[in-house]
Amino acid sequence: HVERLASPSRRKELPALAIITHTFSKRLPNGLPESDYNDSLLEMDLMLIDAMKDQKIGSPVLIETFGGKRMFYYYVVDQCFAEKRFEDLRPLFPAEELCFDSRADPDWGFIQRYAKDYFPDLLF
Repeated sequence: HVERLASPSRRKELPALAIITHTFSKRLPNGLPESDYNDSLLEMDLMLIDAMKDQKIGSPVLIETFGGKRMFYYYVVDQCFAEKRFEDLRPLFPAEELCFDSRADPDWGFIQRYAKDYFPDLLF
């Protein structure tokens, strides 16, 4: 589905990049979450993935885990709406440190640079 997601028309529909960052409270020296703790995060991770997973709202494009954090990247229709969606979810996980950030990225420059750096054979 990369082709459909990255189509010029879809990019116009989703002009903003939203990022939810989860800082782990239990991590190993290499920055990855402890195994049992990571298992306990499954429900939250799935809810965060689905938070913007709607054709009218946005689409998750990347999840990465390193340095004691897990970042969820989405392209969204509206930054304010995405932040409201995040604020609705945050109280469900009061023990976890979750942060929201967003910025305009109408050309999808972030994900294009990421793909070029890590997946040079992927055409975007």
